[in-house]
Amino acid sequence: MKIRHLGLQPYQSVFEKMLHFTRQRNSETEDEIWFCEHAPTYTVGTTCPLLSSDLKNIPIVKTDRGGKITYHGPGQIVCYPLVNLRNRKLYPKAYLSIIQQMLLEFCCSYGVDASLVEGAPGIYLPLLGGFGQFANLAKVASIGLKITNDCTYHGFAININADLSPFKDIDPCGYQGLRAVNLSHYAPLITIDEAEEKLTEKIEEYFA
Repeated sequence: MKIRHLGLQPYQSVFEKMLHFTRQRNSETEDEIWFCEHAPTYTVGTTCPLLSSDLKNIPIVKTDRGGKITYHGPGQIVCYPLVNLRNRKLYPKAYLSIIQQMLLEFCCSYGVDASLVEGAPGIYLPLLGGFGQFANLAKVASIGLKITNDCTYHGFAININADLSPFKDIDPCGYQGLRAVNLSHYAPLITIDEAEEKLTEKIEEYFA
């Protein structure tokens, strides 16, 4: 398994590259894990209508992943596991469970009481306020996946020390009132480099 650390990248170019990688791979192609940060971008999944124009000068990109709208920007780690599920004898539901468990363990390693919300994939941290199913919770990590010919692309994003204000102009992942939060809110000394290194170790633990 190859792990690539790409640094700050425009969303569109990475999207096109992982699409190309997935379409041309075969049963013998080695799995890859791509880590990066993105320049400010809103991405829209298959269940959300594309907005007609950029939002406050932030581009909106239509993708083929599941889900609705989310935001990517500097200070947020994005990870794209390009994994052959058939070779690993994994069903999609089991793969999603692995991603969520891995992220739960990562967040909990910083002493945070991370949790899941039924029917709303992602990782949630305690934060006073909010309402409904997200009362006293905020989302730190979002998950949006696509599987074609048993191979995964797209992945997950986790807020480390990002500017969260662009989330206020959307309903993140399609949920009204859902708030975003940084892991640095609970672990003030955390850095992107340290967090990415720790996530890499988690990925290797689960997928090596």
